[in-house]
Amino acid sequence: MQHNPYAVGAFIGVGLGLLFIVYQSLVVIPQNKIDQEIHQTNLKLEAAKLAEVVKNDNYKSCIDRSYKAYSFEWDSQCVLIGESSDCPLKAYHYKEIENRHTANQSTCLIIYTAK
Repeated sequence: MQHNPYAVGAFIGVGLGLLFIVYQSLVVIPQNKIDQEIHQTNLKLEAAKLAEVVKNDNYKSCIDRSYKAYSFEWDSQCVLIGESSDCPLKAYHYKEIENRHTANQSTCLIIYTAK
């Protein structure tokens, strides 16, 4: 029996085409989906890291502003009583300043460390 070379070529071509489709369906497409999911996960992780950095920077800025306000208020109180800035204050002068500073620091902590 003699085989038609065109039929054999067509049969091989169809077989290779089917093999390519199966390969695409079972290997390439799932791998692309996996790669895309990995990429999305990495993007989410990077966004979370960036958010944490921003949150830490905001916390530090809040603490810095709290200290500057405390320092300004202390110096202002010194001037009000006729002293130079950064003077030693009596307890009745500094207690309220200290309490506000502590409250401001607590507010920073609450705002920027809450999950």
